[in-house]
Amino acid sequence: MFEIGSYVVKPGNGVCQIKDILHPAFSGTDTKRLYYLLIPLENKNSKLYVPTDTAQQTLRKNSVVNRGKKALPPTNAILSWLRTICILSLRLP
Repeated sequence: MFEIGSYVVKPGNGVCQIKDILHPAFSGTDTKRLYYLLIPLENKNSKLYVPTDTAQQTLRKNSVVNRGKKALPPTNAILSWLRTICILSLRLP
């Protein structure tokens, strides 16, 4: 079981922080089942609910962030950096 505050990787959503472990009370969920409340780092306005009993199949621990190191920069930052490197390399003699 993952702990509140730890970071996990969810395919399709990237790195997420576990904000809570709860029994959500909205339609379509089993109120007796525990869920992780995940907040994606790239979209902090989103909320994802993943059942704790199936989380080991869909989530994996993000050891880079959990060790206190910074996460990789957002995809747009990486692309911008690559574009800059390509432009600079074209200017070389």
